[in-house]
Amino acid sequence: MFRENYLGIDIGSGLIKLFHKGRCYKTLTPENGVFRGEIKNSILVAETLKTLVLENKLGGKKAVLAYNGPGVFTKLEKIPSMTEEEIISYLNLEKENLLPFPAKEGVIDYIVINDDGKIMDILVIGLKTSFMIPYIETVKKASLQPVAVDLPSLALARVLFKGEQGLQLVIDVGKTTTDIHIYKDTQFMFSRIINIGGDDFDKVLAASLGIELDQARELRKAGDYQSMIFKGILSELQKELTRSIDYYRFRFGNNESSPFNGVILIGGYSQLQELQETIKEVVGADVIVFNEGDTLLAQGLSMWRQKR
Repeated sequence: MFRENYLGIDIGSGLIKLFHKGRCYKTLTPENGVFRGEIKNSILVAETLKTLVLENKLGGKKAVLAYNGPGVFTKLEKIPSMTEEEIISYLNLEKENLLPFPAKEGVIDYIVINDDGKIMDILVIGLKTSFMIPYIETVKKASLQPVAVDLPSLALARVLFKGEQGLQLVIDVGKTTTDIHIYKDTQFMFSRIINIGGDDFDKVLAASLGIELDQARELRKAGDYQSMIFKGILSELQKELTRSIDYYRFRFGNNESSPFNGVILIGGYSQLQELQETIKEVVGADVIVFNEGDTLLAQGLSMWRQKR
């Protein structure tokens, strides 16, 4: 069983969330401070994070943060069965061939997907360092000690899954993006970021009714609108979801058409009924919605454990 020793930090476009010892702390992200996974105003974001940390007496704690912006790369590799040390040595030797950017510009890690004793499938994960540095520096300025940068897909699995079998789909609808994560037997397999988020729904509503964005948000939360208003953006999202799932099946699933055994919708905009119906139509399965789904990532980050 995992223990929660670390402070989990989820810096999103809409909210900054911290999780420590069973409690979640939230504050609004500064306007235009973070956009689609990139910190655009590190000074304001650092100040906001530091205020939240100090107000809740969390200063000095060891922290694990998420990064889910550009510069993340995954690739499935088949290699002879090896020990952990041999895999690390192999990755270091093959960095230049495995990564789509110069090896010196990033870091590389892996997950063992399958090992039959002769051949093993590993998922190679590469992250470009230059994109992560603003996050690490922001956390340091907030009187915290960053110990690891984790991927949302891995952190979420720690919270959501307890040994489920088959294909699992997690869709995280944030303010500026929708993140898709696919797992097989709870093992992470594939992620994709779609540049459509909850803010886009609010903007469509505001434009359609000729009102301010803040008013549109309130109407959307209250469900006080005509569903047809979102027909265009839902069609676009449906197309991107279908494309993502088809790509996963082609690249990782040997074109198998196995249905999803579980579909989970999380994030700050997961309560949008029309969104739930669209996802159900795409995947052909019922959608489970987590009411407190926007805190799960921070919780999963707090459960991080060093692999080696």
